[in-house]
Formats: sequence, C-alpha cells, structure tokens
Amino acid sequence: MSWGKYVRTGVSEMRPYVAGEPMQDISVSAEDDPQTDMGMIARNPKNHADKWYVARAYFEENLAPVNNLLIENTLEMQLNNAKMKIARLERDIAVLKVKMDLYARMIAVVAE
Repeated sequence: MSWGKYVRTGVSEMRPYVAGEPMQDISVSAEDDPQTDMGMIARNPKNHADKWYVARAYFEENLAPVNNLLIENTLEMQLNNAKMKIARLERDIAVLKVKMDLYARMIAVVAE
C-alpha cells in the first residue's frame, strides 16, 4: 500500500501540553515523550473525546496559529476544490450522454 500527500482543508483544534497532566484519554505514539517534548494536544472538532498528542517538532514544522488570511485561503481552497469536482462531474455527465446516444443507436440498428 502506498502513501499519498494531502493538504488539510480544515482548521485543527490544539492546545499546549501541560506538564504532568493525565494522558490516559489522549493517544500518544510510542516514540513521543510529552514530559520532555512539551508539544500540543489535538482534538477532533466534531468529537472532543478524540484527542492525540502532537510532537513539538511536527507542530512547529507543519502548523501555525489561525488568522483571518489563513481562514480566507482555506475557504478559497475549499471553493476551488468544489469547482474542480463540479467540472469533473460535468465531464463525466458529457461522457455518459455520448455513451447513451451510442447505445441508443446500437439498439436501433439491432431492432431493425
């Protein structure tokens, strides 16, 4: 199975890890040590019980605080993605119409 590259289209909810806080309800990778790393705790915005630890280096390399420009860029990216999906669907519909016309002609020939 191969890995793909993806860009986030939403906003992540995170807060700093607090030294000594209980971690039994937070997923932590075996490689991570929150006590010494002092990274971030992320949560699923749609399920606040779903939490995981984010290593400081990963956070610093890949995430930044939200500002209005970032939100606007994210919304613009989502709009562009939606437009591309619509264009693909319109192409698919055009192909299906051509195939339907071809099948109708084939049926007409067979019916003769």
